[in-house]
Amino acid sequence: TRMVGAVVMAHGDDSGLQLPPRIAPVQVIVVPIFRSDVERTQIASALTGILDALDDIRVKVDWRDERPGFKFNEWELKGVPVRIEIGPRDLASGQVTVVRRLDRAKKPVPLAELQTTIPAMLEHIQEALFKRALEFRKGHTVRLDSLAAMVGFFEESIGFVITPWCGRAEDEQAVKEATTATTRVIDRELPPGSQACAVCGRPATVEVVWGKAY
Repeated sequence: TRMVGAVVMAHGDDSGLQLPPRIAPVQVIVVPIFRSDVERTQIASALTGILDALDDIRVKVDWRDERPGFKFNEWELKGVPVRIEIGPRDLASGQVTVVRRLDRAKKPVPLAELQTTIPAMLEHIQEALFKRALEFRKGHTVRLDSLAAMVGFFEESIGFVITPWCGRAEDEQAVKEATTATTRVIDRELPPGSQACAVCGRPATVEVVWGKAY
């Protein structure tokens, strides 16, 4: 459950989840758009070739009797990385409309190019989500060297604090009482005598990451 929560917090937005493609149960959702049984049959025939071309990708086709807009919103909420829209006009043009959950960018893609375009798009989304999360973490992480500075940071900001620490449980308790933050992970070991503990001033043995639980 912690990993699920981390994904939601790291990548979610006001429209719902954003799942990295490598862990998404459904990587591509296909929404057929039709008004008649004839159009449905035509689209279903075309989808046979599309699904064959995307055989290595986790694809789902949404044939439910709901409006396209309803389906678009639902699959955005569920965080599916890529949406393919296909209707009669798309078929007539030999293409589909592809939408990225990452930024809602929409573009037409020829049917013959789906086999290369979709995998490349999924890889781009994976890298972009990682880069965005990494930049956010870096922008919300500071290095401090005193308990007073930690108190000031956690009173005014949200993020992580890295400090030298001697490893004493008493110091961790002091930080928790002053800020409600606790140690999250040991960032690295320190050479003996190189830095002083930010809490008590004793020789620090490690640099540690502090953070709050929300």
